[in-house]
Amino acid sequence: MKRVVSIMITLILAMLVLGGCAATPPAESEGQKAIQQQAKSHNIDIVSFKKTDGKTGTNNGIATYEMFYEVSAKGLVHKGQNITGKGSIVFEKRENGWVSVAVKGLPTDEMTYKEEMEAGQKSLENLAKKYKDKTK
Repeated sequence: MKRVVSIMITLILAMLVLGGCAATPPAESEGQKAIQQQAKSHNIDIVSFKKTDGKTGTNNGIATYEMFYEVSAKGLVHKGQNITGKGSIVFEKRENGWVSVAVKGLPTDEMTYKEEMEAGQKSLENLAKKYKDKTK
């Protein structure tokens, strides 16, 4: 009987220890921090960040977590206007905690910037044409 109790206590302790090893997902604040770091490199100010979902997984034996989000941001091109977007952040579990390894879907002003550059190019072409017409 003592042996059965001893085995049961050992099994219960093992379950508690192994159950405690399960990685808790990164907090929403960790996602917001990852987005703010990425946004800073694009000169974008984050107005709001909201976690919408999450998905756990593994990649080559490493625990991963993909956090889906919605974000509202202000960029340099559209001063005063908010840019909204949806995307995800991929985290890997490391010894020191969760580390963001990829940010997908951060809204940027690249499309608008491209459009403005094209408009600027057309303006330059129009100025060159007017100058050429005046010099004839």
